[in-house]
Amino acid sequence: MSSSARPIEGISPPGTKSDVNLLIVGKKPSCCVLLADSIQQITTHISIDIITTPDEALNHIRTNDVDCVLSKYDLNKISGIQLLRLIRESDPDLPFILHDKNTDKETAAKAIRLDVTDLISKSVGRDHYEYIVSIINKSIKEYHNTKVQQRKQKLSQLTESKGKSGGFEIHPSKNIVIITQGAKTLLKQNTNHSKSNDSERMSDSQFFSHFSSQNRTKLQDTIKSVMANNRKESLQIHYNKSSEHSTRFEVDLIPTQLAQSPAVQGIFKDISKDIQQENQMAVVDRVLRHNIRNDMNLIRGNAELLTEIESDRVQNISQKLIDKSDKLLESVSKQRDIMTVLQEEPTYETIHIDDILQRTARM
Repeated sequence: MSSSARPIEGISPPGTKSDVNLLIVGKKPSCCVLLADSIQQITTHISIDIITTPDEALNHIRTNDVDCVLSKYDLNKISGIQLLRLIRESDPDLPFILHDKNTDKETAAKAIRLDVTDLISKSVGRDHYEYIVSIINKSIKEYHNTKVQQRKQKLSQLTESKGKSGGFEIHPSKNIVIITQGAKTLLKQNTNHSKSNDSERMSDSQFFSHFSSQNRTKLQDTIKSVMANNRKESLQIHYNKSSEHSTRFEVDLIPTQLAQSPAVQGIFKDISKDIQQENQMAVVDRVLRHNIRNDMNLIRGNAELLTEIESDRVQNISQKLIDKSDKLLESVSKQRDIMTVLQEEPTYETIHIDDILQRTARM
């Protein structure tokens, strides 16, 4: 962190994780420190950074997880309104609160046109700083809800195009999990818990509690591996704690990044019926390859014995039996190839419709 940006000492007590990250931007360091210390007297759940130059503030927002900006109007080189305009170019939703002396109507109008979150006139006293904290908390809550909705929509588009599937996004640094509607449905259908979380986000401990100890450890270890190696990994797990009516899921885990916080997107699909169908197909495969083949070999062997009888009619019938037996045995051999094709993952190829039309026109 640069010399002009400092976290406020003691804003988060030892062992306590701050809920939100606030960036204070101002021209005079002493005024910014006074403002930060006053907020510190109200709450210990806000981590505060102070920056005194707009360029560094913009860089800090790009490279760090910032939940809200509290800015003075008078800054170095540019105004708070100009800083707001630059921030809105990259993040139209980031809470931006302008805190300064009474602003004129023209300045207020410019700020409102740029979608400023709030305008707070400078004052003193505990009531004033309690009001500032309440505006910060309210703005960040609305901001996070908006971001959750946006991430949820993207997850839904990615994971719920077909089949019984659901998506989640886990943020280890924040101990939260965002889940899609498909995920909520699967949680309700496949959990033995009497209380199913009905929100769009939950704590990671709530999320992992739906798994048995063995499967929970397996999933957590794979998530750690995905984050450490920055690559996609897949696994299969049982979703219920109970062994009865257990649902098997195939889980794809994909590393992603939200601001400067690493996260993992998960896509899980209910493959219980797929496994059941595979088991049924395996039974059919065994029946065809063993029972039918053995019986047909027996029929064919007896038909060959009949060819030794000196009778044209008997020999014609026996030859027909041999030919039919050979065709059925050939079908049994092909059936194994069919099973292999059905069990393999399909490969997809992009084909441009223009190329097909041009080839068709030349025919």
